[in-house]
Amino acid sequence: MNNAALDRRRLLQLTATGVVGAAALSSSGLGSARSLDVDPGEKRWSFETDFGITRSSPTVVGGTLYVGGRDGRVYALDADDGGEEWTYETDGLILPSPAVVAGTLYVGSNDGHVYALDADDGSEEWIFETDLEAEFEHVWSSPAVADGTVYVGGKDGTVYAIDADDGSEEWRFTDPEDWIVSSPTVANGTVYIGSGSFFNEAQATVYALDAADGTEQWSFEAGDYVASSPTVYDGTVYVGDADSRTVGGSTPETGAGASSPSSIATETPAARPARVDATDGTDLRSGTTHASVRTVGAGSVGTTTEQETEPFGNVYALDADDGTEKWSIETDDVVRSSPTAFDGTVYIGSRDSNLYALDAADGTEQWTFRAGETIESSPTVADGLVFVGSYDGNIYAVDTDDGSEEWVFETDGNIRSSPTVVDGTLYIGADGGHGGEDVNIYAIGAGVDGSSEGSRLASGTLGNHAEWVDRAVPGPDAAFSVEPSEPGVDDSVTFDAAPSTGDIDSYEWASTDVDAFPERGESVTHTFEEPGTYDVTLTVTIGSLRDSVTETVTVAESDEGGDDADGDDDTDDDAGDGVPGFGIVGTLSGIGGAGYLLRRRLSGDDSRDH
Repeated sequence: MNNAALDRRRLLQLTATGVVGAAALSSSGLGSARSLDVDPGEKRWSFETDFGITRSSPTVVGGTLYVGGRDGRVYALDADDGGEEWTYETDGLILPSPAVVAGTLYVGSNDGHVYALDADDGSEEWIFETDLEAEFEHVWSSPAVADGTVYVGGKDGTVYAIDADDGSEEWRFTDPEDWIVSSPTVANGTVYIGSGSFFNEAQATVYALDAADGTEQWSFEAGDYVASSPTVYDGTVYVGDADSRTVGGSTPETGAGASSPSSIATETPAARPARVDATDGTDLRSGTTHASVRTVGAGSVGTTTEQETEPFGNVYALDADDGTEKWSIETDDVVRSSPTAFDGTVYIGSRDSNLYALDAADGTEQWTFRAGETIESSPTVADGLVFVGSYDGNIYAVDTDDGSEEWVFETDGNIRSSPTVVDGTLYIGADGGHGGEDVNIYAIGAGVDGSSEGSRLASGTLGNHAEWVDRAVPGPDAAFSVEPSEPGVDDSVTFDAAPSTGDIDSYEWASTDVDAFPERGESVTHTFEEPGTYDVTLTVTIGSLRDSVTETVTVAESDEGGDDADGDDDTDDDAGDGVPGFGIVGTLSGIGGAGYLLRRRLSGDDSRDH
């Protein structure tokens, strides 16, 4: 199918099998970012904004870079040279990453609105208003777009589903009692998103919602809050959280003289250093959470014991179907970074200054890379390197095999934006807030030829590019062959997924009628022990995108003997006719064919002329 021939609505509908979010579909495919002759880690260009880029991450589509700024503007820049194409100004900071789908850009703002803008010129298509009467109406969640619907979370504690064409509300999910700053990931008809904040004691939760109507499919209780955005890879949801434990004194739940819950109060966070993240009270330099808990001591009503808390983080692997925990690992500080999974490895950063490479199957640590300060930036992978930013102002390129540093690019700001790599160029923004002085958007030589890949790309979370349109929009197409096509009992039957199309990451086989059917691999074999009909299902995945096909295989009784009841074999009576291997019809056909070829040779009719 030629993507250029698809109209806007058709493109949106084609995302039904997957998702485009904070990412990019374009009728013209990938942008024309040139591979300029610069060394790895060297600046190609920079663009100065008014106040820098906080958490918004670049999306690159059709040769244009889109990103949101602390000054409330959406910037559209030429990806080749950084020239400004247009800007659009909102009434609040823009922390989310834009999603660009079929010529429309979608983004949220601190002013409580979600905007749909024409990607070519920035003109308004529609504006959606969240609950502006809520205590916090900001939109920090980056939108995801799937099957013609925009999904986004708000700090008003609501997940919204908005019609991508006209901005009308399709449904809302209001169960969370806390902020939603996590960005949604949509995979196989399900929206995955997290909730929670430092300012509210409500239970932090990871939700799985039906994309069609918003009904809850499952929920998972996390730690203090979930600002990390989930990613889906090979049937598993990966996400990080922020957690804390009490140090010193007695804990309210288990300590000596602990009071009842009704007598526990949470104080306003203590006086804070200058560089504190307003979302959770964490010192951006040290990672220490400046908070205290008052508990009423035993036997002395009215006296208080002040308890310090120390932060830590968790990375969870959850079953995408039911939310059960497969594994989790603990980091030494909170996790706001969003994971990406690629080639069996999950990459994620933490405020403990480490970039972690974890085995996707069991969470085993493969390696860690330590930056100078906090890592909230979400990593991206391209051609054997993983890229990530840090509060130390640096952008790092790290070898995916062993975690060794390949190159580093220094800025004068904080890097909370997440990198996007397109055709060998890395795009990222620097934050001029929290003591930083750099307010630039950068294009940097990545030292690779390719573009970002992995589950964060496939899910379109936190800024991406349009290279994956060819595989994400049509989605993987599952198909397989069966050989022999009419097997008998005790035959070795080969199921081959080679007819499947797409850049497939995994192959899963299943049969409800067989107890020990092979589970994984592009080609599998099985021997049926009983005659009958068997349904065999193949599921193929590309990142978070999935397609399945089921074929019915009929297994016949084994043929113990080769004779008919009349004692002769099963061949036709005239099958021989003196010509081995042919019946009389086959023999005549062969003779006729030979005569035809002879006539062509005699007439000089050379087949090469045809």
